[in-house]
Amino acid sequence: MPLQLLPIFASNHTLGSTILTPHIAAPQTTNSQSNTSRWTGRINLNANLALSTQDTQSFFIEARATNKLEQGNQLDYSLLYILSRQTTGDPKEYNTTEDRWTITGRYEAPSSNRKYGFVEQRLENNKLVDLAFRSITTAGFGYYAVRTENTLKTGKVELPGDAEWRLNFGLSYLSENYLNDLGSRQQRGLQFGSSFRKVFRRGISVNHYLDFIPSLNNLAEYFWVSNLAVAFPLNTRTSLALNWISDYDSSPAPGARRDNNKFALTVGFKF
Repeated sequence: MPLQLLPIFASNHTLGSTILTPHIAAPQTTNSQSNTSRWTGRINLNANLALSTQDTQSFFIEARATNKLEQGNQLDYSLLYILSRQTTGDPKEYNTTEDRWTITGRYEAPSSNRKYGFVEQRLENNKLVDLAFRSITTAGFGYYAVRTENTLKTGKVELPGDAEWRLNFGLSYLSENYLNDLGSRQQRGLQFGSSFRKVFRRGISVNHYLDFIPSLNNLAEYFWVSNLAVAFPLNTRTSLALNWISDYDSSPAPGARRDNNKFALTVGFKF
């Protein structure tokens, strides 16, 4: 194959004269450059270990992550794990006071700058209320009532003025299985949800998530869960946060308590 030299100058003919101008190739974009996918999120941790006459162990992990995809689509993930137990007697035996986990996955696809459709799957386990497994599947639509960012924002770091409030509504299907041969329950229902995030002065942030799920057959049967976190920044990536996790089940397993509340002081990490 003969060697070909690309011209670095192009000629323009004007009134019989020739002017040489530099020829600059247009930049080429690659798939990696056009890919706008990015991850953001936070992890809150608390651990307590006391060794004495009564040994105490306590672990609290709460994590949330968002993967922003192309065309405004996004995936949201959340994880909550709480374990608390004490040793009693001699020889020591563990007395568990809390043992639960929750995993949630959610896909959102926008229809406009403010409106979106979503599909969500929630899985839970709570041994202290004899809940072996709870599954809640929801599909619906939502609306951004508030969606603002600080005009000086250049990256992922939250700045005062950042705010977001999402409201959503959907149809849900709940399935529960109980421990100790206490049976199971399935019901179709509605789901009303709220997700609020606001950054105030000095970087103090408030995050609150609420889901209310009533039964379609009987509105007196319902389940709701609330998660509130108030974070005080230590630096741009870490914070000290106060967490309040609360849920209520109007029809729990036989003999189980309807409401559950957990307070935790945690160290948070943002990414």
